Amino acid sequence: MKLMRYLFKEFLLEDDLFHYFFEPEIIIRFSNPKVLNNVKKYLEKKEYKFFTYDYPGFDKKAFYGASKLDKSIYAPLMHLYHLHALAVLLFNKKQMKWYTNRTIHCLYNMRGFDYIDEVMAATEYAYGYAKVDKKYDHKKA
Repeated sequence: MKLMRYLFKEFLLEDDLFHYFFEPEIIIRFSNPKVLNNVKKYLEKKEYKFFTYDYPGFDKKAFYGASKLDKSIYAPLMHLYHLHALAVLLFNKKQMKWYTNRTIHCLYNMRGFDYIDEVMAATEYAYGYAKVDKKYDHKKA
């Protein structure tokens, strides 16, 4: 996270669609080639190991590429992922809790869920995640 905060302050503010994921390695996606080149130079200078790949790579098998089924929603998702990245990098813990609550509420609300249905759906989602989570061994470093 420390690296992402540094890259954000130094480079990523110039990219209107950057976003990132931990999978568990850091995947950073860029829309601005100049920003990509600047980040690559920084990572090389600091001797970080990294590689680049084409994204979304709809027309070929791409490493961490998007599925052809995602093609119709690709553009809106890039904006959504960018907004989530900004929230994580800019908000403090309290603001992030509020943002998470509002995001989840809006998703259910916009689908017409009333309060009880929203709570039930969120609970089912969390329960499903908890079942998947059991498969992984979590150890603090």
